[in-house]
Amino acid sequence: MKSRAVKLSHSDYVEESVALLKNILIDNSYPEKIINRFLFHTAIVNNNNQRPTAQQLPNITNTPLEPNRVTEDQNGQLVSYFSLPYIDNLTYKLANVFRQHNNIKIANKQVKALSKLYSRTKTPLQIMENWNVVYRLQCRDCDLSYIGQTSRNLKGRITSHKSDCRRGVLSCALSEHVNNLDHRIDWDGAEILDRADSFCKRTFLEMVHINSQVNTMNKRSDTQSLSVIYGYILDLYSGKYGSLRQVATQGSQ
Repeated sequence: MKSRAVKLSHSDYVEESVALLKNILIDNSYPEKIINRFLFHTAIVNNNNQRPTAQQLPNITNTPLEPNRVTEDQNGQLVSYFSLPYIDNLTYKLANVFRQHNNIKIANKQVKALSKLYSRTKTPLQIMENWNVVYRLQCRDCDLSYIGQTSRNLKGRITSHKSDCRRGVLSCALSEHVNNLDHRIDWDGAEILDRADSFCKRTFLEMVHINSQVNTMNKRSDTQSLSVIYGYILDLYSGKYGSLRQVATQGSQ
């Protein structure tokens, strides 16, 4: 217990820490004679503030310190500004050393920011609680997937898909795929592909992702509004040279 008090204390406060420890032990009914024997009949050694040897110090002589800013004064001379972390009883001494150099200015900065003092109190949203997203649903019985967009939360949109599939309402390619082929959808494996607050942006991103997917159950009409120019760029990006020739043929027509 004494060793812990010594190790956790600065060398200037070791004696005060030991005296405080004695008072705590006395308050807990320990015999004062035994306390004095263990606390004061042994040497107090604190190795916390030993200076490192030259071999333990890193070699920083060849590491240049880049200034934060360089400007010209009224005489046309370059002045370099450096920022140093503020350490009590140390930073101002370093600043005094550099004051004899007119072309060097020192400024202090805080090491601890407010963002480091507080933890992230906001709980991240679950995937089903996100809204304004472009999403993908995978079929369990084949390799086809469905890509859609919604401004609602994803859970509500998937609930609507489930209702259409259960009641046989052919509202989109997903419900048609389920009812015509009697396939099952991996509802819990929904994936968010993109986010956008604007309806036009979400629709465009939806068409982009449909166009970039090889195996999709979406209809061809879902991408009719996508310009041929965008299709050409997307083909170049993905390296689909076969479809690139088709786009070039359509563009020439």
